[in-house]
Amino acid sequence: MTVTDQRIDSGKPFDWGRTSKEYARYRDIYPEEFYRKIADRGLCVKG
Repeated sequence: MTVTDQRIDSGKPFDWGRTSKEYARYRDIYPEEFYRKIADRGLCVKG
């Protein structure tokens, strides 16, 4: 998905699909306990 907004970066397109992998890689904001609770419930663990 490409997003543009004249108020942000002079309207240059922002491709969230391309950026989201990098964001997830470098912006780990949740504590380990959060992920453990998800995994303990069997959620988001396949693959």
